[in-house]
Amino acid sequence: MIELPKLAISIRQPWTHAIAQGWKPVENRVWYTNVRGPICLHASRYHKASWEDDAAGYRDLVEERGIGGAQLPDREELAFGCIIGTAEIVACVSEHPSRWFVGPYAMVLANARPLAEPIPIIGKLGFFEWRGREPKPKEDPVAAVPALPAQGSLF
Repeated sequence: MIELPKLAISIRQPWTHAIAQGWKPVENRVWYTNVRGPICLHASRYHKASWEDDAAGYRDLVEERGIGGAQLPDREELAFGCIIGTAEIVACVSEHPSRWFVGPYAMVLANARPLAEPIPIIGKLGFFEWRGREPKPKEDPVAAVPALPAQGSLF
């Protein structure tokens, strides 16, 4: 098993998928970062409203800028609320020739690749250490109720 970076960043789908597939070499942000090096790519949890907005924005950007080969997958094909890949941040810039750049800043990414299996993790804004953020298993409601002692005969 490959050793995964300790830092992760949450990105909404389908943008995370595009990065992990190696299609999108930049991640646009409104803030600058000095972070460099390997990171995990965390696909944020699914929210219907943000998915619809992001899917529309993705389609518009790909069409307007003539970005070929970056087809929007069906929502059911994407993982949400988990780490889906890794990449390396090599720079943070305010200009970039990529058609994916919309600024005002972008982390320039290299060596992006998807994981064979997504890792469910609770995300966080900004960079975060992801180990130990695994969701707690849901308790079985039937198993949580203590067994009652038998009442014996009523007659």
